[in-house]
Amino acid sequence: MTRGYGWLDASISYDVTKNITVTVDGQNLLRTQLQQYYQTETRPGQFTIDDRQFMVGVRVKF
Repeated sequence: MTRGYGWLDASISYDVTKNITVTVDGQNLLRTQLQQYYQTETRPGQFTIDDRQFMVGVRVKF
């Protein structure tokens, strides 16, 4: 069984010029904890914390 969980992701982009766009993405901003257990919560199975991830990108149109 897995306890319910949610992630908070965000993305923002900025048009530097008509042909160049810069983007910044962030995933799992709240460092959500994933908890799994066997049949009942008093029998834990796995506990995981996935770290935050950030990405930066540039898009160029020709």
